[in-house]
Order: sequence, then C-alpha cells, then structure tokens
Amino acid sequence: MSIDNRISIAKEALRLFIQSLPAGSQFSIISFGSDFSAMSTKYNTSGVIDYNDQTKEHALKHIKNMGADFGGTDILSPMVSACTLDCGDRQKRIFLLTDG
Repeated sequence: MSIDNRISIAKEALRLFIQSLPAGSQFSIISFGSDFSAMSTKYNTSGVIDYNDQTKEHALKHIKNMGADFGGTDILSPMVSACTLDCGDRQKRIFLLTDG
C-alpha cells in the first residue's frame, strides 16, 4: 500500500472522528513524525479546542491539507504532549491514528 493511500485512509478516519464528536466536546489534533504540532485556531492556541460548527469546519479544512510530511515516526513526544493537555475536569480520551 502506498504512503499516499495510507495517509488518505488515516485522514478519512480522522475526518469521521471529528464529525462524530458529541456537542460540548473538546478536541485536539496533533500531527507527528520527527517533530509534532497541535492544530490551533485564532480563538484558541492552547491545543484543546471547544467543539462547535466553526471549529469542526476549521478541523476538516486542516485535515484536508494534512500530508505525510513530518518525516520519521516519533510517537512518544506527541503522546506525552497529548497526555499533558489541560482538559479541566473532563475525562480525556486519546485516539492514535497513523499511516504506518
């Protein structure tokens, strides 16, 4: 299976996850490889984003533009980052999607 096909499958799974979030949720999208970065919006740069129609559309555009361009596969650093994101008193769930 080619890298382009694998990243397409991961992106589609992420798109379905985002569209399936219940109202009132919070989410974050962390892209990773040799380095990692969290998606932010102009309203929230902390990495944890309130889910609403506007942020859902922003996330879907972000996903559409994602590529397998981070090199490597360092999973530990982004997982540590995800585990330390402040979600207040909400229960945190982490879903790891990879094209590898």
